[in-house]
Amino acid sequence: MKDIIIIGGSPFVATIDLPRIDTDRFDIMAINRPVHNIPCHILVAYDDDFRQAYKQEEVQSILSKGLNPVFLAPKTEFIHKSTGWSFKQDYISHEDKTLGFCMYTCSSAVNLAYLRGYKNIYLIGIDLKEDNQPFNHWHGVQNVKEVPISCAKRAKEYIYQYKKWVNIYQVNKEVMDIWDVEYCPIERLYR
Repeated sequence: MKDIIIIGGSPFVATIDLPRIDTDRFDIMAINRPVHNIPCHILVAYDDDFRQAYKQEEVQSILSKGLNPVFLAPKTEFIHKSTGWSFKQDYISHEDKTLGFCMYTCSSAVNLAYLRGYKNIYLIGIDLKEDNQPFNHWHGVQNVKEVPISCAKRAKEYIYQYKKWVNIYQVNKEVMDIWDVEYCPIERLYR
């Protein structure tokens, strides 16, 4: 079985040469919006505001067919409340069609990777900095609401619970001082 890379929305993503990632060795899961320049196998969206990130016809394509040929790989699986999935706060799910959720969509993405049997999970663009700064995303979407330090810390603590069953690696070296997982240089994920 392949390992999985979960790609979030932090500015760190813009520093990665995404087309060099070895998609023969890794499946790609994106959070809230597809990632440009690399096939996405699974797209997880918690909030309904993902609709604002796409043209209306792209949203219809994602919702009706589960894929968008511009951004997503063929047969991309779309995980969202509208596709029959439920999300439970602070819950670790061991059952299909239900995901745990803790403050950030990345928590549900880790839960899904665990449910799908991935043993090695690599996080790119999931920084969860504890600095009370507004959300800042690599794709330019800004959320001006400040994020309390406790939210990022709580989400990481939730993710750490999965270390009982899977290996979790952080690819952004700049945030390793605030993460309790192993570091993996991006070069190890390239072809």
